[in-house]
Amino acid sequence: MWKLIPDMASNFPEIILMSTDEKEPSSCDGSF
Repeated sequence: MWKLIPDMASNFPEIILMSTDEKEPSSCDGSF
């Protein structure tokens, strides 16, 4: 169980980036 906690913590950044990436492309396309 303790090993899952570090995994979740290390995976959290990736999940956040993926969720923001979905919103970023739309704004990036607008600036482009």
